[in-house]
Amino acid sequence: MSRSLFKQLQPGNVVIAPTPAWRQLVAATYPGVMAVYRREAFQVEQFDADKLRRFCQALPGGFELRQVRLEELPQFATDLDRALIYNFRSHEEFITRAVGMGILHQGRFVSGAAAAPVGGGKIEIEIQTHRQFRRRGLARAAAAALILYCLEHGIEACWDAANEPSATLARQLGFHSTGKYEAYRLITRPLGSGARGP
Repeated sequence: MSRSLFKQLQPGNVVIAPTPAWRQLVAATYPGVMAVYRREAFQVEQFDADKLRRFCQALPGGFELRQVRLEELPQFATDLDRALIYNFRSHEEFITRAVGMGILHQGRFVSGAAAAPVGGGKIEIEIQTHRQFRRRGLARAAAAALILYCLEHGIEACWDAANEPSATLARQLGFHSTGKYEAYRLITRPLGSGARGP
């Protein structure tokens, strides 16, 4: 990786360094401005579609699960988090290349699952749920609906957990862990550059 590419990183961006040489480069290039945190990778051999359907059907009364429409994307992102759609240049591109499943309650989205980076016939699932609506099975239902969509359309659903609740949800949905690893989040803009790439 060139130093000019490193300069494009913005605070909040995440870097995954797959080898010791890359980890040394990150540490040398961004001394004191990268926060290290643990993530866990998951994969699945085969989903239990019936189990996923049961998750979708187990919503409490007053909650509606549905695929997010183009005209709803601004509300979807505002009610929940822009992280659900910010990998796409426009709402139209999101609808064309990805999919979002949202759960509505009293006119607003309180939980949702969406496709994060897309490529090679794969999506990574991004989940957001309002704090006051957690632990009700909403995230599980939204994620299950998104996985069912993937199964119906020949898309591979991928999962990568940044915390233990995410890892627990992954296991409930049928994923199994392939191991933990370290990632780095840029916490402030670097003042200068350091080492050369491996």
